[in-house]
Amino acid sequence: MTGVQAQWQGEESALQVHITRGWFQHNAVQRIRIDHPGGILLTPQGLLEQVGEAAVVSGDTLNVILPLENPQQPIWTGLPISEMLLWTVEPRPDGAEGAFLVPILLWDDGFSWRVAAGSEELLLDTWDQGFRLEWGSFLLEGSPGTVTASAAPVLQAEDGRWRWRQSLQAYQGRWQQGRWRWEVELPRQEGKIPAAAVEYTGEQWRLRLTPKDVSLGFQGARWSWGTSLRSKVVWLEQKERMFRLELDPERVKARFRLGEKGRLGVTIDPTQIHLELQHLPWEGYAKSSSSGWELGLRFKHAWSRESWLALTKGAFQLKNGLTLMELGQTLGYQLTSWCTLYAEAVFRLSPEPRCRTDLGLVLMPLPQTVVAAGIDSEKGLHWKAGIVLPLVSRESLEECE
Repeated sequence: MTGVQAQWQGEESALQVHITRGWFQHNAVQRIRIDHPGGILLTPQGLLEQVGEAAVVSGDTLNVILPLENPQQPIWTGLPISEMLLWTVEPRPDGAEGAFLVPILLWDDGFSWRVAAGSEELLLDTWDQGFRLEWGSFLLEGSPGTVTASAAPVLQAEDGRWRWRQSLQAYQGRWQQGRWRWEVELPRQEGKIPAAAVEYTGEQWRLRLTPKDVSLGFQGARWSWGTSLRSKVVWLEQKERMFRLELDPERVKARFRLGEKGRLGVTIDPTQIHLELQHLPWEGYAKSSSSGWELGLRFKHAWSRESWLALTKGAFQLKNGLTLMELGQTLGYQLTSWCTLYAEAVFRLSPEPRCRTDLGLVLMPLPQTVVAAGIDSEKGLHWKAGIVLPLVSRESLEECE
């Protein structure tokens, strides 16, 4: 956060401006490696994700990922060493299942909090700026000044070929015979207009008609294509989704998948040509517009071996006639299972050579507790801390019942 002050005829005004580093903001996103095959994670955004190759989360501030199988083993994000570690999740030794309640206290450039709770049918994640509640098919989300609710339709009645479902917003009816299907939606709120649709699905063709749109699709052995009258889009897609092309009156989009980890996107419109490339650990883009060319390339790669940890990153950008370059290296050494020293050096090679360093340590005496402190050559002394408090365990909840 940067402050801007202005004076005029004895009057003074101040404005706080949040400035980001754009293409060079490497830590805005962290890829957390987790050894927990098939496990379910509760992310800092309140979303459930199944463990894959890595969990992608915001790395701007300290937070936690909670494994639902064992919330007592949080995975800390936003630390200097978060991406370098391979986090493991062990099953609870008692094998208990059921409900959990986990308050989380965080200190990182100010105090914040979070509370996660769950059972077989309920999941709640609330924090100082909002909440997310899932209860069966019901979803309630809130943020400052806004609350939204939704629910998956539930089967209510059957009448011959008709199937009726009910949601918070409307009653939905569906009638089907052979390849034809009719759909109606009757809003529960007064003043809302009912909707209807008819759809034909053949072996390869699909046609859908609504009062506001007509869409047509074709599914072949290797290729599929479709179009929509309302959106004025025509698309073509390869069966394995290695390639997709979209055409509309304003732009042309093409997407290519490069193996399992890579993708290439091209967007062309009357004002610019934009290319995006991702093949981890590399990312790049190129853009041509009336203001000139832009070009960017960056990488970030983390690894660990025995007690050593490392994170190498770099970025290059050509923009507004300037050539910008940056290289960074972070090294960590695990003195013990709960104490890690780290050192970071970032070299900015242009427009003026400059070097920023950061030396510090990360302490995790318990999986539920973390403290990180360091001395940055630009920011000075800095620290962050977090505590996860599983006050009510699954086993104790069952005993209370």
